[in-house]
Formats: sequence, structure tokens, C-alpha cells
Amino acid sequence: MDVDAIHNTLTAPKRLFKCSIEYWEMPLLRENDALAKYKLQQKYKGLVMCDIDLKIVYTISADKMQYDKGRNGGWAVLTEPSEYDGTNDDILVP
Repeated sequence: MDVDAIHNTLTAPKRLFKCSIEYWEMPLLRENDALAKYKLQQKYKGLVMCDIDLKIVYTISADKMQYDKGRNGGWAVLTEPSEYDGTNDDILVP
């Protein structure tokens, strides 16, 4: 995987990302409402992740998230593989 090519194709501004759950996120994770979804999307949207084992680059969706009900449920981001064209949501990965 050519890491330099990935860095050269990014169009979003760089931002500091702390890979931890912040204090303000805790109550939002289990609230199934539009405000919770919006606030979580603002933090995570557009982040790029690389699966070094499968050699796949994923981008966190800017407008799609998944809420799982149940005992351990809550909000989950959905990632878009590089071949995602915005029409087939079946290939989005939580």
C-alpha cells in the first residue's frame, strides 16, 4: 500500500484526533436521537482508516451512522470502502 499516495489524495483539512471516548460522548452513545447522531458525526466524519491486513482504505461516512438496539447497543459509525459511489449502502461497514 502506497501511504504517500494516500496522503497526497486527502482533500479534508488535518485535525487532531484523540482515539478515546471523550466525556461529552458518553451520554450520547446510547441516545437514539438526531442530536446525538449529529454531534458524533461531527467528531468522526471523514476520518480515514487503513486496514493493513486486508489492504483496504475506509473513510467514515459523513452522513450515515447505525444505531443498534439492545443491551450493548448504541451508535456506530459506518465506513465507506474506496469503491463506494454513494448508491449502494449494502457495502458500508460498521
